[in-house]
Amino acid sequence: MKQLIALLFLVATLPALAADSIDNKTMEKFRENFPHARKVKWYAEGDRTAVHFESGSVITNIWYNAEGEVIKTRRYYGEQDLAPYLKVKLSQKYPGKKIHGVTELSNANELFYVVTLEDANSWTQVRCETNGDMTRIQKLKKS
Repeated sequence: MKQLIALLFLVATLPALAADSIDNKTMEKFRENFPHARKVKWYAEGDRTAVHFESGSVITNIWYNAEGEVIKTRRYYGEQDLAPYLKVKLSQKYPGKKIHGVTELSNANELFYVVTLEDANSWTQVRCETNGDMTRIQKLKKS
């Protein structure tokens, strides 16, 4: 029983321990850049720091290096937040399918989107570049 209590205590305090190891300057910069962020959670990942948060209807993950510089970002959102240009291009290339969700990925070298489309029978994932180029990643049948 004592071991179980100790384990539960450790699991409950891990987020606090992770937050203690996060660089204060990184946290301050984050608060300046995202003053309306909700449900903010910080994670220490080796020499990197990650933050997970919500802002409006968008869920965001940001990874920082040891110097507090952004390495990469990932955002999840719905059709309403996707660039209109890409919405039109998707509807032209995949008529009859609706946008179920968007994952936006960026780093110093690229920005692209993985868009999940759906119709009555299938799910289709498409990689979209900012210039409108699209590549189908996979298509899955609904059961």
